[in-house]
Amino acid sequence: MIDSKKIFSERLRQVRQEKGLTLEKLGEKISLGKTAIHNLENENMPTLPSFNVLLNLADALDVSVDFLLGRSDSPKVHKPRKDAPS
Repeated sequence: MIDSKKIFSERLRQVRQEKGLTLEKLGEKISLGKTAIHNLENENMPTLPSFNVLLNLADALDVSVDFLLGRSDSPKVHKPRKDAPS
């Protein structure tokens, strides 16, 4: 069975560091304190973060939620075509 919390924590740290963001800067982008980001990266949480936090992290880091959760190995975000119907 996949350990989603472990994968999430590892990928969050990896992408944050690749983007050159400190804990504090990422926290500012999504309105969380650096301690909260630290706890997410170090599995110091009883469950995965809320859906809204996951979305905000994915948006701030420009990766997909599926990548953060280990459901995909591609960090690419699917962006809708501009000419796609609404």
